[in-house]
Amino acid sequence: MTDDERRRAWQQAAAIARAGEWARWPGLPPGLTATEALAELTGATTTPPPVASTLGRRTRERVDAPPLHIWTDGPSVILVEWRDPPSATTMPELIAALGAPDREGAGRHLRSGATTTERVYAARGLALTVAESYDQPPGFAPFAATVQLFAPGTLRDFVLELGGDDQPGPRVIDPRGR
Repeated sequence: MTDDERRRAWQQAAAIARAGEWARWPGLPPGLTATEALAELTGATTTPPPVASTLGRRTRERVDAPPLHIWTDGPSVILVEWRDPPSATTMPELIAALGAPDREGAGRHLRSGATTTERVYAARGLALTVAESYDQPPGFAPFAATVQLFAPGTLRDFVLELGGDDQPGPRVIDPRGR
């Protein structure tokens, strides 16, 4: 893929993301930089300095520009996490359009007053966390709490390389260094 093709692919993918059309998400293109990601998704003209962050079993660099968190491997973006992303459809419509997920389970991205469910579509390069009201009748309609955007791959790649089993909060560290 040439630089122009990659740039066009990213511009198209970013337009889909900004519109919240997650059923059309094509996955992250290769070679995308954090600066390019921020510029297309938020209009930012500067990129905050990266911080070291654990993703999966590796230390990566993470750029924090709320509502986005962007992890890189060298100069290339490998994961974009978007808190409270836009959505062009209701959650029931989106879930129906996406079809069966590769994995569905308790959400790792929590919201006050809601239960969250994470649906991973590894071949699409998308993980969607939906928040739903605890209350009966529901106090609010289900909404997209978080999306994680990555290159299409396998569930194994998502879990091992992109931290698909990482849990929020402090990590327990064995005092013996293991």
